[in-house]
Parts: sequence; structure tokens; C-alpha cells
Amino acid sequence: MEIKFTCTSFLPPNNFGWKSLESNHKLSFGEFGDWPMVISNKVKEDVLVWVIVVEDILSEEILMSNKQEDLNLGKTIIDKALQILSLRLINTTTNTVVAYSAENSNSIIRYAKKKPNSKVLFQYLENCLYDFSNQYKKLLLISLNQVFSNNGINNCFDSRNFYLTRMRFSQLGIKLIAESISSVLTRISKPVAKVLVLDCDNTIWGGVVGESGLSGILIGQDGIGKAFMEFQKSIKELSNNGLILCISSKNDEKDVLNVLKNHDSMILKNEDITVIKSNWNEKFININEISNELGVVLYSI
Repeated sequence: MEIKFTCTSFLPPNNFGWKSLESNHKLSFGEFGDWPMVISNKVKEDVLVWVIVVEDILSEEILMSNKQEDLNLGKTIIDKALQILSLRLINTTTNTVVAYSAENSNSIIRYAKKKPNSKVLFQYLENCLYDFSNQYKKLLLISLNQVFSNNGINNCFDSRNFYLTRMRFSQLGIKLIAESISSVLTRISKPVAKVLVLDCDNTIWGGVVGESGLSGILIGQDGIGKAFMEFQKSIKELSNNGLILCISSKNDEKDVLNVLKNHDSMILKNEDITVIKSNWNEKFININEISNELGVVLYSI
């Protein structure tokens, strides 16, 4: 897959941070400041990635202000930038990924009394982008602030890089951008899984039911049992969204059915499970049989 990058600041082409993308994709990069032209052009690449940093398109005066006229001006500038994106989405069938962020250097004191324009305008940009994503199937969004949050947003920006080369991001920031884009592209390029095959012991409940019995397994409102209950809630939500649930477990089937039918804390019930293979066969044998019974290929499991 060929990926074209453009950014409101500068992205370094020959950077180790792109490694996770370069192993499977061909990358090309626009020049500093050419993002309106790149977005307007019908690129030959399979995917266009536009990286937006709010501070690149809005002045510090607008972002640090609390005045309504500055807020209105900021929204107008965002609208003009997104108009270019809108024209692209109307006129092209290739995937477009918009990864957006804000360095957000406002101090905690500025937030203590009134919301600065920077926060309002970032939210305005995000809302506009999601409105677009509802209209255009080929638009995919990545909130870089969310991606950066686990590592600390300040660690993902580097003012030295910006003043030297007009690159906003640190080495860590580049790496995380590449990894997030790789995850999104993997999701759209590979078939969606249709079937989830679950084990039982120490997976949907704690302990071994064949040894502990119905009352001895761990699942409930307290302690580690709550973790298994929360896991089952997540699985139940996947099932409600169309994923087929199956079980492959080295257990006597009667023990598994007893838990599914009779344990008060079980979120998953017998009727939620389409196929149960509870026996002493190797699991790959059970999974092959599940594939045949459901009529789905193995890469859908």
C-alpha cells in the first residue's frame, strides 16, 4: 500500500519512527507548507494521511484569547482548511486519514476561571471532522492527543525540533503516529473477524471448573471475580454487535453447560454461544470443526 503524508508543519521522511509503517507500505512525504495543494490533488497513492496540529493553522493570539471575535475568527480559519478536505472527499475514492492534535500549552491557571479559545477551537475542529466522517466512508480519524496520552503529551512534542526544522513532534511522537496509522490501515485492509472462540477456565471465569465445581470458580462482584465479569460484559457487547461466540475448552461439556446455565454471576449464557466444543481434543482440531460447522474460513475466526 502506498501512503502519502502531508502535515500542517513538517514531517521528516527519513526518520526511524516510521519503521512500523515502512515494513509493509511505501511512504512519501509532502514538503513543508504544501498541505493545501497535496489535499487538493488527486494523488495516485492508496492512502493520504493529513496530520494537523492546531497551533500550525491558528495563531497564538487567537488560541490564547477569551474574546468572542477571536473565537469566531478561529472557527472561520478551521472552516476554510476543512473546505479543502471536503472537496477532496467528494472527488476521490481513496482512503484519507486525518490525524489531529494540539500541543495545548495553556497553563492550569488559565483553565481555572474560563475556558480558553484553544480548548473550544480544538473541540470545534474535532466535531467538524466527525461530522465529515459520518458523511464520507473513506475518511478515517485519529485523535493524536488520545494516542499520546498514555505517554504524556508533552513527551510527544519537541519545541527544539520545531524551531530547528518546523517539526512539532518528538521521536516518540513520530513513532506513535506511525503505529496508530498502521493499526487503522490494518483494520481496513484485513477482513473483519466474524467469530470469537473462547476458552473457559481462567478466561471467562477464574479457576478450573473440573476441579473446583460450580461454586468454586471465580466470577462475581468482588476481587478477581469482578475482572472476569467485566471481561464477559465486553464479550457480550461484541456479540450484540454481530460477532459469533464459540467455545473451545478442555473440559467435560456438562461442567461447562452447568456454569453457563446455572451460575448467577455469568453474563454469558448458553444461548449466547453458537457452538460449544468442550472435550479433550487439541484446540486447533476444535477450531477447524467450528470453522466447518459455521461455514466460515479460518481467517474469519
